[in-house]
Amino acid sequence: MKIAWVLVSLVCGSLGFAQSNGADRVVPDDASTPPKAGFIVKLLRPLGPYENSPITGALRLKAYEDDTIGAFTIFKEAGVAAVVQGIDIPHEWGHGVGGYGERFASDLAFNGVHQTISYGAATLFHEDNRYFASGKTTATGRTIHAMLSPFETHHEDGRASFSYSNVLGVVGAGFLSRAWEPPSEQGGGHIARSIGYSFLGAAAFNTFREFVPDIIRRIQKR
Repeated sequence: MKIAWVLVSLVCGSLGFAQSNGADRVVPDDASTPPKAGFIVKLLRPLGPYENSPITGALRLKAYEDDTIGAFTIFKEAGVAAVVQGIDIPHEWGHGVGGYGERFASDLAFNGVHQTISYGAATLFHEDNRYFASGKTTATGRTIHAMLSPFETHHEDGRASFSYSNVLGVVGAGFLSRAWEPPSEQGGGHIARSIGYSFLGAAAFNTFREFVPDIIRRIQKR
């Protein structure tokens, strides 16, 4: 459970590592925002929900790049690697720079496998796994929407359905990552844990994304 809580904290604390200029995100814009607040808004903007518009090949490729090798993704995986090193999982990799490097590389590889399978399958199934704002009016409704979002996708006709591509990506990464994990991380229980934490991390980040526009509005009103 420690890893789960830290995943949530890392997502909510990583505001300074934007992946793009935020032009395709749903965030309020106010030209009168003071310079200092404007800088914070600039950092927050790329972490907000995507514009609810049809996905193109170029947009899909950009999203794949951001989710695989984007600045925020690299920072997130670096933070997770530091946490699991602190609690010595897996113990075979030890401590020090070498142990951290093993964990960081493993986390990046897991995410890379996940995103590659997911985006490939999404292209095949005509699914769009980008996170869109819920459109709901209550905090509870918005939170529930965001927490369930790793299992939801959108189609070209605007229809929402179960995300076979994202689930396939997470499960596939959970199994394939055993190829480089040490003996203590083998077995069905460890596979299930990796899959569960991956879904939890995505749900936590999307919950934060849902409320980014509200955070920006509060900053702009100061």
